[in-house]
Amino acid sequence: GKVISALADARQSTNVHVPYRDSKLTKLLADSLGGRSLALFIACCSPSSAAVEETLSTLHYATRAKNIVNRPVQQVEAQQEGVLQMLRREVEHLRLENQLLRENSQPSTPSYQRSGSAAQLPELGREGQYRPLSRPGDGYAAEPPHSTSGGSRPASGSVS
Repeated sequence: GKVISALADARQSTNVHVPYRDSKLTKLLADSLGGRSLALFIACCSPSSAAVEETLSTLHYATRAKNIVNRPVQQVEAQQEGVLQMLRREVEHLRLENQLLRENSQPSTPSYQRSGSAAQLPELGREGQYRPLSRPGDGYAAEPPHSTSGGSRPASGSVS
């Protein structure tokens, strides 16, 4: 009642306090009531003469509710901001990765033969999972991606 009246009065005046906190229901529905979303009010009336007072009260309430003006707007700014932040972080990460690759590149030696480098980057494995080329400071180089040495891997799948 109070929220609907305040929202209906807000149409004529610009400085009206809307008491959303007066009830849990209006607090939950604050975005829908006079906010930026669509709202639908249904007024249920009874044809019975025993419910005349209740029907009149409902009709008065519906009359006040129809004066509420909502301005529905798609809220995509928050989603776009999140995507932009994620892309900015990814660009920064890729710049740092690129810088590390430039600093640690040795044109005559393939990356899988280097060992002990502080900036070893992960390599894409068979199942699409990243696996490290080598661990910094461990003194060994990882096998090349298509190497057959080390032969302890079981064969997977069947050949037809």
